Amino acid sequence: MSSLYKSDAVIGKMVNIFMRDGEKGVSLKLIDEAFRELKVKHGVKDPLSLVHLAVDNAKPLVALIPHYPHGKKVAVPIPLKPEQQLGKALRFIKQAVANRKEHYGHVRLANELLELSRGEGEAKKRRDDLHRLAEQNRAYAHFRWR
Repeated sequence: MSSLYKSDAVIGKMVNIFMRDGEKGVSLKLIDEAFRELKVKHGVKDPLSLVHLAVDNAKPLVALIPHYPHGKKVAVPIPLKPEQQLGKALRFIKQAVANRKEHYGHVRLANELLELSRGEGEAKKRRDDLHRLAEQNRAYAHFRWR
């Protein structure tokens, strides 16, 4: 797994985002076991391509930043760079995995990735909610330059 972590940028970023208290080995083990779960239990031939598809389905295109014109708080939609999109998508996935009800972490991660690859899942819902809010607040996009 460590060679995959070194060679693939998405997996490397995922390891760093899933890491807690500097325990990178624990994060690597979680992702490795989730890959094994995808291969054995769900019959996925190439878990790496499934992860890339899942992350692409969770990537938001915009973010909302607060702005205070005349003392009133408004959410201003701003476009995200590709690196920011990847980071937000992985954070959405991490939050969705934490909210799942399965007992083991690797099972939760594998199931969330599988749902995301089908275009479902909590992280996809969160991305869609963010896009909906950005669409509602597009009238404030002219505040973006400030």
